[in-house]
Amino acid sequence: MRWTRLFDDLEARILREEIAERSAEVAEHTRSVRGQVGLMDRLVAGRDQAVSLRLNGGSAVDGRMIDVGADWVLLANSRAGGDPERNVLVATSSVLSVKGLTVKVDAREGAASRRFDIRRALREISRDRSTVQVIDIAGHPATGTIDRVGQDHFDIADHAADVARRATAVRAEFSIPFAALAMVRQL
Repeated sequence: MRWTRLFDDLEARILREEIAERSAEVAEHTRSVRGQVGLMDRLVAGRDQAVSLRLNGGSAVDGRMIDVGADWVLLANSRAGGDPERNVLVATSSVLSVKGLTVKVDAREGAASRRFDIRRALREISRDRSTVQVIDIAGHPATGTIDRVGQDHFDIADHAADVARRATAVRAEFSIPFAALAMVRQL
């Protein structure tokens, strides 16, 4: 009888050790899998989610993620007074932090909804000829129309938001490297 209890205790101790070992293996596997998750995988999985992005240069933008590309995020930003939402294109290279991001992951190969890069997105905005506000990574704004998009930069004609892009309305022209872009806001 005494030996039976001894063997029962031994069996229980072995079982506890096996459970602890399995738990450690599961924890290590979980850490390993999480270590391979990229921010873009989480951004793609968080589509239609409200987030707050803090950007290089002190800028910040809140909105609902409506699209994600190779190196950009498109937010629908609510406006005061019930006005329609406006779009904000954010260069992911300027993002310092994301608040409100889901822990879900979409790690499928090429899971970004748009495979094109920010250069092509800016070309489409340029074709549209709409007036935008560009904020660089230092937080400096420029309002106007994107005139040209090059390989590693774009040109913006700075003019008042309520005036169409005309030569007489242009106050200045800027060339902005993509590396210096924080966001482009639809006006």
